[in-house]
Amino acid sequence: MKTLFNDELQQALVHDRGACVFEGSTGSGKSTLIRERAARLIESGVIPQSILILCANEYCVKETQRLFNYEHPELKAPLITTLDRLCAKLVLGYEKQNGIKSARIYKRMDRFVKKICKDAFGVHLSSERLAKLIDKLIECDAMMLPESEINGKMFDQIDLAYLVKALKKLKKNNEIRDLMDVRSLSLQLLTSKAYSLEACDLRLTHLMLDDAENLSFLDHFLIKQLAADLQSIFFAINRDNTFRFAQGAFPQAYDAFNTTYDNPLWIKAAVDYHTPATITECMSRLVKKPLNSGNEAADVVAFKALRDKELMMDYLLKNISAEKETALIYRHSSTALLLIDRLLEMAVPFQLHDSMALMLENDTAHELLSIMRLFMNAHDLNAFMDVYEQLDFGLTANQAKQVREIMLVNPQLDVYQAMLECNMRNAQKQKIISSLEAIRMAKDMNAYRLLEFIHEESGYAAYLKRNGLAADIHFYSTMLLLAKRYPKADMLLVRLDELKKIHPNASAPLILTSAENAFGQSFDDVYLLDCINTSFPLVGKAHPDYPQEISLFAYLMSRAGNHLELIAYKAAAQVKVRMSDFMYTLCSKEAESEVAEETNKPAARLRRGAKIQHKLFGKGIISNLSEGKITVRFEMESKTLSLSHCIENNMIELIN
Repeated sequence: MKTLFNDELQQALVHDRGACVFEGSTGSGKSTLIRERAARLIESGVIPQSILILCANEYCVKETQRLFNYEHPELKAPLITTLDRLCAKLVLGYEKQNGIKSARIYKRMDRFVKKICKDAFGVHLSSERLAKLIDKLIECDAMMLPESEINGKMFDQIDLAYLVKALKKLKKNNEIRDLMDVRSLSLQLLTSKAYSLEACDLRLTHLMLDDAENLSFLDHFLIKQLAADLQSIFFAINRDNTFRFAQGAFPQAYDAFNTTYDNPLWIKAAVDYHTPATITECMSRLVKKPLNSGNEAADVVAFKALRDKELMMDYLLKNISAEKETALIYRHSSTALLLIDRLLEMAVPFQLHDSMALMLENDTAHELLSIMRLFMNAHDLNAFMDVYEQLDFGLTANQAKQVREIMLVNPQLDVYQAMLECNMRNAQKQKIISSLEAIRMAKDMNAYRLLEFIHEESGYAAYLKRNGLAADIHFYSTMLLLAKRYPKADMLLVRLDELKKIHPNASAPLILTSAENAFGQSFDDVYLLDCINTSFPLVGKAHPDYPQEISLFAYLMSRAGNHLELIAYKAAAQVKVRMSDFMYTLCSKEAESEVAEETNKPAARLRRGAKIQHKLFGKGIISNLSEGKITVRFEMESKTLSLSHCIENNMIELIN
């Protein structure tokens, strides 16, 4: 299958000597260009295994492999992987060759960092603060900062220099390492000539990097070493798409590209050939700058604002296509839990670009589910050891160990009886006794009431407040919705255990993906979920990350090649939410001119029984007009709206 290119793309296609950067906006054909470059080289006689394509993540690797095989079934595919896997191959190969025991590699060090912060600084980190701290640590590694530059840097009450030393010690004692350690070791091996690509059976002549704007400072040094003896190296970049979750990204490196590589070629394309014009126009309004689309394909951009999260699920299951490639993109993994539960019930096949096990093992989920297990079974010692602090019993670590020892000796005792057997002051015993009656009653509650009790009345609420933590409203509201479907608490826990073990269909056209894992991919239809504040955007307008939130939202919109829907809701179980500011920006327009004659105003043409199209809620029939209000019966529900707001912002139009 041959792809037709314009002059810019054709110039980049045939450049096969030296370094080349192709800078283009989202949809300008960068990924397609990389696949076609590889195909052209193979057709010219280059050995496929000597061509390496590095992608942003594992999902991009699979998609690149699939598309290459589809577009060029007659050719053997080149090597396609991620930088992390390449570095791991180098390090593990070196250690095996030299008889060195390999340390276990962790993708993330979150739980280790959280424990150090708690033990050393007495700081309990929320999931959001922990993520920001991990970003800061990765940035220190990615920028290759020496210890002297880290000294004195603080994150809230945490001394970063101390944390870095403690983490290094923990890694050494436990024989573990993270991905940044692997990249650093790879750079050391290549720089010192202690190991080479040839030593691990990689004889490369051409290297291509997709989404290379997110390479870190360290990565650029590493790539320079990899490219030292290659015939060509090709970077596809879009410097506008460097997001917060691309930790340590250093796009500034391209400012010095002309001095880093000899006689490099730099090609810049400004036109988006992938994203349809209607979607591009919406993106332009959001980012407040013109974006050019060369794709005039017929497409639809739809906005939906539903009453609650349950209706969002009903709407999706009714409207998504089982035949076209459709992506449901979410910001919070708890949304995926609801979707997966319903899809499995309906026997709808789907891909999952995420990990169900990780969704249910993050700190928030683990704490809430462990408390549920403990309240339902007072003999569950593992659950007790996981959450005794969160339940605000006032136990020390030594007292918790005593409880464990007492129960092992006297298994007929439950954890509450064992607590009263510990060495503690009378005041502490009285505090525990006063809370036991309510806790013992909790085992007879239905799932919904039990979740309310944990969230509002147990010691967990006091623990969160005392440590300045906020409950994860997204996960909590999801659990309440699941509790409606599985009213018995034990039934709910069994279902969650089942969801951990699901095996998605890797070839299904329906794809569930987080915003982070959607990076570098494109789809026919996209449903962008959770278009509410606290999701899109995660932060307020005054926050320094707000511009990145805008860029991320616009980028996710561009993942749609045909149809895009942005979906919001007003409530999730008991939790009230607010529609995303981005939705208002995209839906509201200033009136082009004031209408002088009353008869020309839209209000004069509205009447009961008239059919209208609302930009957020879709088609509906007017059921009432009075006192500046308009009541419309939409497909999913009826709504009473401000008539002046609808008219001034062009939110409604009459339809035949």
